[in-house]
Amino acid sequence: MRRHLTLLVALIALLAVAAPASAQIPPIPPIPPIFPPKPQPTPTPTPVPVPTPERDWRAPGANDPNPLLGTKFYVDMVEQPAAKWYRRYQRSNQPGAAALMYKIASQPIFRWIGKTDRNPERNTRVFLQRAAERSPGAVPGITVLNHEGEKCGGGYTGGGRRKDGRYRRWMQRFVQGLGNHRVTIVFEPDALGTIKCLRGSRRVSRLRNMRYGIRLLSKKPNVTTYIEAGASDWRPAGEMARYLRAAGVGRVRGFSLNTTHFDTNANNLRYGMRISRMLGGKHFVINSDENGRGRVHYRRYISRAANLWRTVNVWCNPRRSALGTRPVATNHPRLDGYLWTSRPAASAGSCRGWNPRFTMRGGPSAGTFWPERALLLARQSNP
Repeated sequence: MRRHLTLLVALIALLAVAAPASAQIPPIPPIPPIFPPKPQPTPTPTPVPVPTPERDWRAPGANDPNPLLGTKFYVDMVEQPAAKWYRRYQRSNQPGAAALMYKIASQPIFRWIGKTDRNPERNTRVFLQRAAERSPGAVPGITVLNHEGEKCGGGYTGGGRRKDGRYRRWMQRFVQGLGNHRVTIVFEPDALGTIKCLRGSRRVSRLRNMRYGIRLLSKKPNVTTYIEAGASDWRPAGEMARYLRAAGVGRVRGFSLNTTHFDTNANNLRYGMRISRMLGGKHFVINSDENGRGRVHYRRYISRAANLWRTVNVWCNPRRSALGTRPVATNHPRLDGYLWTSRPAASAGSCRGWNPRFTMRGGPSAGTFWPERALLLARQSNP
């Protein structure tokens, strides 16, 4: 019995020693926070910049904004004849004449490029490059005169079919010379106004040639084009609207008025609005370089006793003309602006046979700058 008691005591001691090794205290779980953590904001991705599309200066739609607004017009103080005469008067110590000539020289006058330019691509490119160098950001104006219109009536063909191909090749070279320059163009002065001077079959050919030229110009997004549409004292508005539609006016900004005439701004505005309504709201510009006093006309009596007379419209170097509104863009809903799209003080020729009371006779050949006429226009202008 004593032996059994000894074994029991030994067994109890062994268990007491082994218990701490086998019993493990379970880990204390983490205490949850009283307030949950704030969620971290998701970072906003950096937006990819979207390139702003360049403006389409063709603006053919009736609701397109006026491409002339905010435009700095190019003033050619180097090559324009009036600028050359201004410097000549300065050098010869004629301040009065210089001040008068400056009224013309200081204005943005359209450069004329036409069928007499044998290399229209080079001439156009050089002019636009020089304009960009001399006045960065300024927009030049070009008046294009390429149609044949030296005569009127008598079966006049305007050069015949052989001229059609030459016309189109000339237009191709001219449009190539435009490059990517921004420019405002007045297209074909008097071409629509004199269309009835042509033999019937050739009238259609002129419209087709013009439509071809317009199609080329309409592909240039930096070119704003206006087709010349006569003047308020010439063809009826309905007739001119038909011609413009046939020439492709729907492809370009609109039409221009008064390039070779002297009628007032007010008359041309009313006339232009009538044409615009017939064309779905097309926009237009008015040439105002020599219309400061409107058209010049007088009565030529057939019989004073019977009081029979007719009105003579003085278009050949009218003596009573004056410079008109300086070039400016407008906020008018249809009139884009007043521009100098003609060549102020360009002679209309010798004007022999015209009444000297109303006409300056003895001028140089047609189209040549006449300084005496320039001084007269400036002297009679206001201011």
